[in-house]
Amino acid sequence: MTRFLLTALLALALAVPLQAQWPEVTVQDIQICPDPATDDDSPMLGDTVQVVGVAQTDARSIYIGARWSVLIADTTGGPWSTVQIVQDDTTSAGMGATNITAVQPGFLVRYSGIVSEYPTSGESRTQVNLMLNPLVPITVLGVEPVPEPTVLTCEDFSTRVLGEPWEASLVKIENATMINNNLGGYRALVQDETGFQVTLDTWWNPMYALLTSGQYSWPPNGSRLDVVGFVKDMANGTGSYSVSPRAPDDLSVHALAPVIGDVVRDVAVPGSSTSVNVSALIYDIDGTVETASLLYRVDGSPFQSTPMVYSGADDSTYAGIIPPQTHNSVVEFLIQATDNSGNTVNWPDSSAYLYLYHVLDEGFGIYHTQWTPYGNGVYNSESPYVGYTVTVTGTVMNDTLPFAGSYYFIQSSGTDPWNGIVVWDSYTVPNPGDLVEVTGVIDEWYYVTRITPQNPAVDVRILSTGNPVYDPVVLTTGALNTAAGLTAESWESMLVRVENATVTNAFPDAPGNYGEFAVDDGSGEYRVDDLALSFDAQLDTLYTEGMKFNFLQGFQYYAFYNYKLAPRGPWDVELGVGTPVHPAKADLVRLLSPFPNPGGSSFTLTYALPAAADVTLGLFDLAGRQVHRFDVGAQAAGTHRMVWNGHDGEGRRVSAGTYLLRLQADDQERSERVVVLH
Repeated sequence: MTRFLLTALLALALAVPLQAQWPEVTVQDIQICPDPATDDDSPMLGDTVQVVGVAQTDARSIYIGARWSVLIADTTGGPWSTVQIVQDDTTSAGMGATNITAVQPGFLVRYSGIVSEYPTSGESRTQVNLMLNPLVPITVLGVEPVPEPTVLTCEDFSTRVLGEPWEASLVKIENATMINNNLGGYRALVQDETGFQVTLDTWWNPMYALLTSGQYSWPPNGSRLDVVGFVKDMANGTGSYSVSPRAPDDLSVHALAPVIGDVVRDVAVPGSSTSVNVSALIYDIDGTVETASLLYRVDGSPFQSTPMVYSGADDSTYAGIIPPQTHNSVVEFLIQATDNSGNTVNWPDSSAYLYLYHVLDEGFGIYHTQWTPYGNGVYNSESPYVGYTVTVTGTVMNDTLPFAGSYYFIQSSGTDPWNGIVVWDSYTVPNPGDLVEVTGVIDEWYYVTRITPQNPAVDVRILSTGNPVYDPVVLTTGALNTAAGLTAESWESMLVRVENATVTNAFPDAPGNYGEFAVDDGSGEYRVDDLALSFDAQLDTLYTEGMKFNFLQGFQYYAFYNYKLAPRGPWDVELGVGTPVHPAKADLVRLLSPFPNPGGSSFTLTYALPAAADVTLGLFDLAGRQVHRFDVGAQAAGTHRMVWNGHDGEGRRVSAGTYLLRLQADDQERSERVVVLH
């Protein structure tokens, strides 16, 4: 190791930095902001600076996509003392000359860069982006001890004012309890004696690799432990910070409580005369399970306890019974277990969320699948019916074509929250206004609740057609954005509308562009997404800061750490001058890729017409010869679907290969490739 350090120091010392006339500042100069509760941006945002500090990490340990990054701390330590430096370009010729990949923990370095924030609006992480034009190498000045972690409590991350000073710092939380070792995204949740909670995150690449490969798992719920890790500003509008351990050794477990898992109730929606049997796997790694209890309450009343007994099915399955409850009541429950050393665990922890179900003799619907009183709108806010098969009824709110023919949104109310859901179904082709009954399994698709029929031909019934589609619910941007928490979650998958909003950030993911922009009506910034194929959003860089809209409407959606508006098409937005964006796009004929593709003997062909048209549809080989002409002719506006059996015009099965499907509708032509397999 000594030889490596000396070699690296010599190589880096030979890289003479460009002597630019930029001020030398401390990390604290960059990080300290007067009022982090309202604005956590660096006071030096946009400035070019030189900084001296001690490297806390190497360049590849922190997850930052295709870039390189090192955490650098002032030698003095304390609050406001650590910042993230980033090299954006890692592929162009000569980019290795910055020397960032040679930096190791403990190197005392001088670097030059531009102070930035990511993302560029709202809550953000302060960064210093290395100078690449002109390229200014990092200079190594020596080797210093890596600062010891600062001991903090979970309460120290409970607000922006308390948490922001520790952004990117190495910290230690002592005497914490594992509350949720399966939070989602391979994260976990701990709580200490202050009663506050902190997420254990996967910012550290080696730790993430261990978790995702199954080589390591977070300690069992109820375990008492100390945690060391780097603080990450979640920058997701919730004012949250997480702590990312570097390796399993950063978690020191004092005592292992019993492990509780695979909690299942035997009925999804019980009636008022039905008891509910709850089973769970309960075992103790370093001892034995002494007692297990089922704690439940009805409509918020005090908890009642009933014993869970060993079922005899195996060596760790316990079961308990919740007696029948009255119609329309809400039952919450958790499981408590104690081992022979007196370690007790509750699962789930009542301060985070509880298991929940509704008692209904009739009337189960979308509202019941969606409603939850728990969490921040993302974590711990999943449907209480995940994994269960239920039946719901709602009005179809969209044509499936803009959403790749794979899913559609249904609503059971046009005014009340918690009444929209995504139906994951590429078989049925409903039209807006169809009243459908859907039986399917509830799951969370990246924190979006959806229902998936297992056999759509049977499980989706169109009860009536031609019903009015619900008008969008008019809300403020501040009621729909990520910071709104459960309020934003309550409108998930419903058609909503914001009015008199202005573009406040044309590229909220800068320097990248993922097709989103942000608007604000004065109540808070809210992202607009390009989820629908028929709405390009910002992919064509159409929208600029300051642009005003009369309205924007679409489905409330969640993706990549933010709630967003997903317009169905360009007709769902109107500029302040009263002119829809891309008015011509609403008149375009659309042809979907055949499904499946590649495929064998049966292909579903789907297209949409904005108006009635004379349609011709043909299949051609790559030499341009027509293989099959479909009998179409004059057709009405709307979505149309047909099935092709893989045969040519003479009734013979076509050869395996690639063909071109060509649609002509009046003066518009569309084409898609189709691959036939045998």
